[in-house]
Amino acid sequence: MANLLTELAEALASGGVETPPPGWATARAIADDSGKSLAQASKVLRAAVDAGLVEVRSFRINTGGKVYPVPHYRRVV
Repeated sequence: MANLLTELAEALASGGVETPPPGWATARAIADDSGKSLAQASKVLRAAVDAGLVEVRSFRINTGGKVYPVPHYRRVV
């Protein structure tokens, strides 16, 4: 329980901004890495999530002065 309280206190102190752990990437980053359009990458990622090949989680990140939840993806091992 102490870890939970520590994590919550850190999240509140940072304004709720999270740093995604290694292995997580946005659809835009995945599209850029693969040389595909964002629309094509999003389509493949949705299908992969539905098939259980990829998991999705939203992280609260600072996007130009505002904090928004942004979906990040990683391959299921």
